[in-house]
Amino acid sequence: MLPLARALLEAGHDVGCASGHDVEALAQGHGLMFWRAGPGQMTAAERVTVFPEASSLSPVEIRPFFFRRVFAAHELPLRIEDLDAVVEQWKPDILVHEVAEFAGPLVASARGLPYATHSFGVLLGEDVVAAAAKGARPHWRSRGLNPHPRAGLWQHLYLDVCPPTLQRGVPSGAPTVQQVRPGERTPRARSTRRPLIYVTLGTVYNSASIHRRVGV
Repeated sequence: MLPLARALLEAGHDVGCASGHDVEALAQGHGLMFWRAGPGQMTAAERVTVFPEASSLSPVEIRPFFFRRVFAAHELPLRIEDLDAVVEQWKPDILVHEVAEFAGPLVASARGLPYATHSFGVLLGEDVVAAAAKGARPHWRSRGLNPHPRAGLWQHLYLDVCPPTLQRGVPSGAPTVQQVRPGERTPRARSTRRPLIYVTLGTVYNSASIHRRVGV
């Protein structure tokens, strides 16, 4: 999400980040205002300790489990009070949340604030969206709101970073889909080298250096 934040800053907007303590230095280093909201990201080892049943799930079951139990049912209530206080204090014009963060849509909906869902890859499967909605449902009700059928996902705007040739569809219920591609901040010198592709297993496991560099 940093390319979007930088572009907004360069366009003259005030941009803030509300997240766990572990991204505070990164956000402030890029010139963003920062508020701590909820816990930092759990490591792979911590998730195994808190959710031991995840280790026995099949590849088909693991993603719906994480979106329901970890991202919606577990992380949402830990973040919502902090995020609500940030919105009350700062009064932003729009909120942008990433596709696995579910406190943002709930806080924005409760306050009548427009929000955008920022993707991190191909469109989520319907089973994953349904799982997230089930995990978030009690928290919408506790705020006096009818539960959103997609846990709030892409209700107003969907910012899609997935290359169109790799995308597998259009999100149902999204009124507007906007393609977003990170731009080059400085011109690159022409090179005769073949392009380099960085392949990683994800946001947690790449920190353990489990990755490959593939020249094509």
